[in-house]
Amino acid sequence: MSNQLPVNIVKVSKKDGDRWEAWIVSDKVAKLRGDRAERRTVHADSEEDAKAKAFELFAPRYPFMLLSGEYSAVEVAVFCIRAMAENKKWKRPKTADEYVSLIRNHSKKLPDKPVDAITKKELQLLFVDVCNSGLSVGTANKLKSAWSCVFDYLIDQGLMQANPARGNRMPKQNRKTKRMFTESEYNAFCDAIDAALSSQSCEKGSIVRRNLLFGAYIALFTGMRVGEVCGLQRGDIHFVESTIRVERSLTVDGGLHAVSPKTEQSNRTIGMSKELAEAMRAHLDWQATYLTKSRQSARTTPVCCKPDGNPFSPNVMSKAFKRFCTDQVGIELKPNESFHILRHTHASILIASGLDIKTISARLGHASVAITLDVYGHLMTGSESVAANVFNEQHDKMRRSGGFR
Repeated sequence: MSNQLPVNIVKVSKKDGDRWEAWIVSDKVAKLRGDRAERRTVHADSEEDAKAKAFELFAPRYPFMLLSGEYSAVEVAVFCIRAMAENKKWKRPKTADEYVSLIRNHSKKLPDKPVDAITKKELQLLFVDVCNSGLSVGTANKLKSAWSCVFDYLIDQGLMQANPARGNRMPKQNRKTKRMFTESEYNAFCDAIDAALSSQSCEKGSIVRRNLLFGAYIALFTGMRVGEVCGLQRGDIHFVESTIRVERSLTVDGGLHAVSPKTEQSNRTIGMSKELAEAMRAHLDWQATYLTKSRQSARTTPVCCKPDGNPFSPNVMSKAFKRFCTDQVGIELKPNESFHILRHTHASILIASGLDIKTISARLGHASVAITLDVYGHLMTGSESVAANVFNEQHDKMRRSGGFR
């Protein structure tokens, strides 16, 4: 479509100091403005920088500049993402930054051509190359999502007719085995955290430590994500029904704040075991020794909170967990191993118990049972023998009685 548009060129002229005058040479712009070129002043250290800043100024008013051929596909993609961010396309403030970083870092092998000339095949080769470079399929999928948003934006602007990022398939990769506690690590962790949570000290450092570790205790007994644990409030605990209601997650993107849980299914009710319910009641009773009465009675007070009653950042809780494992339990965790180990350990114990996969998936808040099977299916080593035995039992009953029972 770009070959149907006039050539658009941003021109700049050096003025005094760091000032540059910028304008567009374009028949289309001239017609829009009655043969008068729009001139703007930008502040820049170089001609290249001046052109880039002028592009950001002019492109929203003259979107056809995006396909002029003067700017690389990556430059246009970055502009489109920034424009979408200004219109609050994404809930997470840092989604735009992540997309910009992905496109800049992993799109170097795209052909040097205008963005609207990029083909579906060229994008497919790019995504495959990302996977072959050692990065995960998840990274490639995020890159695909970023480019798909760019093309959707250009379609909305009337500059393209189809999205070449749609329909691309990622190569299959073997999913890495999830790290979880071994039996000895699990027992050592439980012994250490039980001892830590028995502290009744109201010294500031002890308050912080006990609350952070109780967050790990909750995650181990429920499989909740770290953001969900940090977002858990007193009003979410229901002792009569012995349940926990998960309705929010804390994130540090754009400053600490609450967001909806990861998926629709992540809004869920989790049953509390007798041990967790007793520990929860004891924890809330202990908090009465340092929290104000208003904080104690408020349903919005975090279950795991600072001495002043405010919530912890998920990053702080995750770092405290890793430090506890190293210093108190003797478990060395790798840099990529985090608080999520508690979630994986919880899931592995449920699977080992023979609990059905649908119940496990609902408890973890996965978007579908398929995700649970994909992540934890390798742990179900006894499923085939169980299936064989069940079939054999039914077979024997049929032979004896002539039908199912």
